[in-house]
Formats: sequence, structure tokens, C-alpha cells
Amino acid sequence: MAVKLALNDQKKIKSLVLLSPAQTFTWIKPSTDLLKNIVRIFSSKEKQMEQSLESMSSNVANINDAYLKQYKLGTELDSENKFITSMQPFSNDELKSLQMPVLVLIGDDDMINEKRTVAIANMLPKGKGEVIQNAGHFLSIDQAETVNQKMLDFLK
Repeated sequence: MAVKLALNDQKKIKSLVLLSPAQTFTWIKPSTDLLKNIVRIFSSKEKQMEQSLESMSSNVANINDAYLKQYKLGTELDSENKFITSMQPFSNDELKSLQMPVLVLIGDDDMINEKRTVAIANMLPKGKGEVIQNAGHFLSIDQAETVNQKMLDFLK
């Protein structure tokens, strides 16, 4: 959604930070973790949440209790979202038209993104892509200090 907003009104968006953006630069590559998340619908709600968190984070024990409560509430109130199933990557031309500075961070164990995401980000006119070590899709939880510092440095 952030990229869509930036493409529609580049004069108002001064810079853009994307943390493990889903299907923005590339399609989500099939993986064991992705398959586990699909199969989890046959498990109990508690097991579904546990399996989902394990596939998204490289350190589930590091997740704050307040976030876990919000995540649990979100999964309980979740309804089918047609937006998710219609998501597709932006074209190279669309992405290259972004004129503001763009920072893209992904985890080295990110089930949603691959290193190609970083390569594409680095080809943007003012793009910078990086891989955060020891992090999954929830890189801002797995490596909060590192991610926060990279965002602050970028936004200076």
C-alpha cells in the first residue's frame, strides 16, 4: 500500500521505508514455511498462531507479549481479505519511477522475500536495499535495534 500511495502522489512522499514488503518487488516464492502456513488452517487456533509466528520470526521468544495479544486478537477477528489474494508485484517501470529515497529491508530468513528484492531495490533511482541478519519476515521484532537504527540513519 505504501508503494501505491507513493506512486500516486510523489510530491507528498519525501522518503519511503519498506520492511519486508510482501509481493511488492517479486512474487512470494513457494517454500516449506509458506506451505506450513497454508496447511495450518487444519490445526487448532492456538497451533495456527504458533506455527505462523514460527515461520515469520527467527526468534519467537523475542516477541513482546503486547504484540502477541494483538496478533492473537487479529487472527480471531480475521476475515477473508480479497486484497491479499489480488496482490501482485509492481512492474520494474513503476518501481523505477519512484523518485524519492527508498529503503528496503528484509530478513535473511524471510519467507516472504528473497535477495532478489534487495537487488531490485538497489536499482531504483534513489533506492537502497539491505538484508538484516538473524531475522525473518518480522525483522523489526527479530532485530529491532538494528532495524530502528537503519531507519533513523536513512531518514536523517
